[in-house]
Amino acid sequence: MTAVEALTVALTTVGTFQGYVQHADAKVTTVTTVHLGAAAVAATQMGALASLRAPGAPIALGVVAVVLVALYVAGFLVAGYHLVQGLRPRLGGPGGPNRFGLAGPRSGSSGVSVAQQEREAWLLVSTLAELSREKHRRVGRALPWTALMLVSTLLWLALGALYG
Repeated sequence: MTAVEALTVALTTVGTFQGYVQHADAKVTTVTTVHLGAAAVAATQMGALASLRAPGAPIALGVVAVVLVALYVAGFLVAGYHLVQGLRPRLGGPGGPNRFGLAGPRSGSSGVSVAQQEREAWLLVSTLAELSREKHRRVGRALPWTALMLVSTLLWLALGALYG
C-alpha cells in the first residue's frame, strides 16, 4: 500500500468513527427525550399522586405514593446525570497538534509528510473511538434509571386513576 493509500484508509476510518460518535449522540438524544417526556408527564400528574395522600385515604396508599416519588426522583437524578455527561462537550483531542483534531496543526507545519498525516489521522480515530465508547456507556447507565422513572410514573398514574 502506498503512503497516499494508507492516508486514505486512515481518513476513511476517521469518517467511520465520526459516524459512531453521531450514532451515540443520537442515542443520548433519544433517551434524553424520553427522560424529559417522563418528567413532563410526572409534573402534570402530581395531583393524582397528591390525592393518594389525601385525608381519609388509606395509609398504605400514602406510603406507596411517597415510595413512588422517591423512586421517580432517584431515577430522574441518576439518569439525568448520565445523560448530561453524555451530552457534555469534550474538546480534548489527540495529544499534541493534529491537523485533523480541534487543536489543529502546528504553525508553519505545511510541509508535513503523508506518513505524519496518517499518524495524526490514526490518533484522531483513537480519540473518536474513546468518545463513542464513553457516550454509549452513559446511555447504558441512564437506561435502567430512565426505566425506573417511567415505571414509577405509570404506577402512580394507575393508582391515581384507581383510588384518586
